[in-house]
Amino acid sequence: MREIRFKTKLKSYVLRCVYLRDRLLYGEPGLEVMSISETFENIENGMSIIRFGDGELEVMCGRGIGYQAASETLSSDLVEISQSQDERVLLCLPPVFTKIGLLNQTARAFWQESLARNRKNWLHYFGVERRFGNAFLSRPYADFKDDLFSAEAFSYFRKIISGKKILVVEGEFTFFGAGNDLLAGAASVERVLAPATNAYAQVHSIVSYVRNHNRADVVLVALGPAAKKIVYELARCNIQTIDIGHLDIEYEWYIRGSRRKVSIPGKWVNEADIAFIAGENDDIVSCRDAQTVKRIL
Repeated sequence: MREIRFKTKLKSYVLRCVYLRDRLLYGEPGLEVMSISETFENIENGMSIIRFGDGELEVMCGRGIGYQAASETLSSDLVEISQSQDERVLLCLPPVFTKIGLLNQTARAFWQESLARNRKNWLHYFGVERRFGNAFLSRPYADFKDDLFSAEAFSYFRKIISGKKILVVEGEFTFFGAGNDLLAGAASVERVLAPATNAYAQVHSIVSYVRNHNRADVVLVALGPAAKKIVYELARCNIQTIDIGHLDIEYEWYIRGSRRKVSIPGKWVNEADIAFIAGENDDIVSCRDAQTVKRIL
């Protein structure tokens, strides 16, 4: 066990040295990412949002991640989307290429190691002269050193959905906004529940259902890499769709004051030590059993 810990620490140290070497030799990757507030302004102006993170990059490179198996078709779809010039869609990247100092020590170490491994891949797929939205609009709390962005991000999100009819497309154990007040200002909330893992297998069924039955002003999608294809296809039908990712879980941690990525009873938290634990509250049960829920599993 001690030998394993030593090897893990050594690997981490080497990767961070590679990261620093690359910065010295080649400079910053040069991928320009706008602020979280500017990204929300684009949403407010009607744009759809697709976020790319380390998980999507893994899939694009032909590798699977914990809740989505490797898929040649999904990889091809993500590569296609990464090159999209559709003016209805804002592609978002993590703000780690120039502003990594805003992150806490754990997140900073993670991204230094990730960039040491994947710098060339980020530049290969996204190294074009364009401004990207900020993918951390859905992660404004746990990875940062302080609360500079979190309260503003949650407030901006509430402003965007206020008075609007919302459709949430999510994993079957996600329950975005249930058990908290994140969606309290919406005029109505309907849900489409998809598989918690390997959701890409149901993408075409989900897109077809939303196209034919959508009554919402804004569609929110929290479904990992599969969300990118869903947003891309719905945006092309002029349905504003937001790849909202972990925002609900970040809000749960925020209202608990927890910087640790802890489990939330009744909700799927893929980054927690235990992804799902029982303990549903009445709000989650109500959402699960509501007539406004469509299951595509």
